[in-house]
Order: sequence, then structure tokens, then C-alpha cells
Amino acid sequence: MVDLSGHSLLPGLITGHLHPDFFRFTLAQGAAGEPLGKEFPPGVMMAIGIRTCRVLLESGFTGYLGASASHFVDPS
Repeated sequence: MVDLSGHSLLPGLITGHLHPDFFRFTLAQGAAGEPLGKEFPPGVMMAIGIRTCRVLLESGFTGYLGASASHFVDPS
């Protein structure tokens, strides 16, 4: 048994909508017609997706529902 008095314990969180490969893409860029998700080659987009998932895990999220990824690289 672990004494958690004074602390909160949450189950793993799940986000319901995630584009794991989005990286510094703004709504203004989208409105201007810039190609979303094609800024970098597939390997780089995959690395961005993996980093995004690591940040999610470190933030307490243990799962996500993918909402598409460029080049079909959804690291789920």
C-alpha cells in the first residue's frame, strides 16, 4: 500500500482527437492553403509523431484516438 495523503491519483488519460505529426502549423497557414502534413519527408514526420506521443505519455495520457497523419505515419 502506498500512502497518497495530500496527493491525487488519476487513471491514464485518453485524448479523443490527435494529429500526432502536427508541428508548428497554425490556422493562418491552413487558411492560406499551405499543404498540411507535407512540410517534411515521411521519416521526419514519423519522428515528430513519436515525440508528440512521448510528450503525451509524460503528461499522463496513456492513449489517443488518431485523427489522421500525413504520409500514413500514425504511430499508434
